Amino acid sequence: MSQEYTFEFSGTKEDFLNKIGYFNNNDNQFYWFDSYIVKIVDDEIHFGVERAGHSGGHWFISKINEYEDRIEFKGTIQYIGPQNNSFLDEKEESVFKKCIGKFFEYLSYVVVAPLVLIVYVFLFFKKLYNKMRHRPTIELKTKEDKLFDLMENQLGCIRK
Repeated sequence: MSQEYTFEFSGTKEDFLNKIGYFNNNDNQFYWFDSYIVKIVDDEIHFGVERAGHSGGHWFISKINEYEDRIEFKGTIQYIGPQNNSFLDEKEESVFKKCIGKFFEYLSYVVVAPLVLIVYVFLFFKKLYNKMRHRPTIELKTKEDKLFDLMENQLGCIRK
């Protein structure tokens, strides 16, 4: 089960929406905030914290609990995939077309695999060279780091 995170914003829901520059266009209730997407669905708010693949991503999905002088966001990070998985629908194909398709698929593996191997060997030696020269490495942010950056640094919330 995913870890539950709680954040608190001092102000009303309207103050929070004004802070992110939220607009309601009736069709899609969302807003781009820096490199994040904020979307409101009924009494939930979704914060897009990381892309995952071509059409999916990791979202912080939380309930909006309103109090007199503050609002609280309590939720988890979840993966939400594409809405239409049309490529999953199997269509009837002839045996000949399937064989030809598999042939070209394997042929592309034979052609592309050496190129990929060369790139990986090059990257390995580049990393080894940088390590020998004591050069700093770039550390990538995790989903949690991105969530904390958005909620604390960008939106001014407090982690509980």
